[in-house]
Amino acid sequence: MQKSIVLSACQLLVVGFLTTALSGTRHENLRRMAASDPIGAEQVAATVLASKSASPHGTIRLSQPCGKLLPLRKGPSSAQQLFKEPLTTQNMVQIQQNIGLSNNGMRKLGSALNQISPIRLVEPSFQQKFAQAGQKLCDHFTVSSITLAENNQISQVLHCQNLSSLSDVFLASRKMTDSAILKLGIDGGGSFLKVSFTHIIVDEDETPPHSPLQKTIKLMSPQTTKSTSVKQQLLVAIAQNTPENYHNLKLANILCGIQSHSSKYLCCWCDVSSLNLQNCGSPRTFGEIRRQHFEFINAGGDTRKSKEFKNVIHVPLVDFPDHKLVLEAIPPMELNLLLGVVKHLYKNLCKIWPGAEEWPASLHIPIQPYHGGHFNGMTA
Repeated sequence: MQKSIVLSACQLLVVGFLTTALSGTRHENLRRMAASDPIGAEQVAATVLASKSASPHGTIRLSQPCGKLLPLRKGPSSAQQLFKEPLTTQNMVQIQQNIGLSNNGMRKLGSALNQISPIRLVEPSFQQKFAQAGQKLCDHFTVSSITLAENNQISQVLHCQNLSSLSDVFLASRKMTDSAILKLGIDGGGSFLKVSFTHIIVDEDETPPHSPLQKTIKLMSPQTTKSTSVKQQLLVAIAQNTPENYHNLKLANILCGIQSHSSKYLCCWCDVSSLNLQNCGSPRTFGEIRRQHFEFINAGGDTRKSKEFKNVIHVPLVDFPDHKLVLEAIPPMELNLLLGVVKHLYKNLCKIWPGAEEWPASLHIPIQPYHGGHFNGMTA
């Protein structure tokens, strides 16, 4: 026989109060647990959301402390809308070329993009593929040993094997045309001697003159051109502990395959004879130099007869088109031009104003007595 329990109104109020108090304590404990374990709380929330039935429009409603239901609707990720397909390694290489970021910076960027998004923004194995992309030019380079003339020490030089092929790859990687202007520069800073390509951007708003020679000079002027960022340069050669030495004008003759300035045809820009320097010779072209070298080799390659071939004994080290003037590709060195100009200006100034001699002396700039008297190097 079951017993009936009858509670008074006061007892019912006490039971209700205890039930409400216990429920509030439980909710508070749940909030504390969620705060101490955010990942666990997210997992519980995801389980609750998955167990809830959605309305025909895809809306899920959750209870709130205030009593009003909270409507939620699952939508597409913003990252998924922006990136339907992950970025490929080629996309990342293009980004690097546009912003000039280093290889290490690109690796960090790839990792950061994948970490900040719930979906993968960069393709899998990007680090390995990016490293492989950086090895594509290895076949264009080799290592050679050279003997330095200054101290007879042997130095290792990493350099490209074919400058023309490397320039084609350089232009193609940056989606440039064959008519683009590339500058071949030499820099001896930081205990390394470096030779590098850089792209020259031409101001197309300038109206070029009709003469091809004048057009090239105008395009290459500081007012119409600017060099791209140093991070967009492509190394052509590099050697450690190798001094930077131009030997004044000798480097230009070496690049063109022409003998020294004691030769009969000493100028790399024209074929004037040393016996007739008061007149101008015909401008040299790279095609003419190659033809003279070919004839020199076919005649036996005897350097004692090199003057018969305008003193050309080697093929040019730079691969310019046959019609290209040497003057267009290798401009005269500023230092050598200033040496002569300053020397003659100073001598003529001293003739009309003897006090001019006191000015360089006050700056401790000596005048060298040989070669008729001149200033050395940068003192000019």
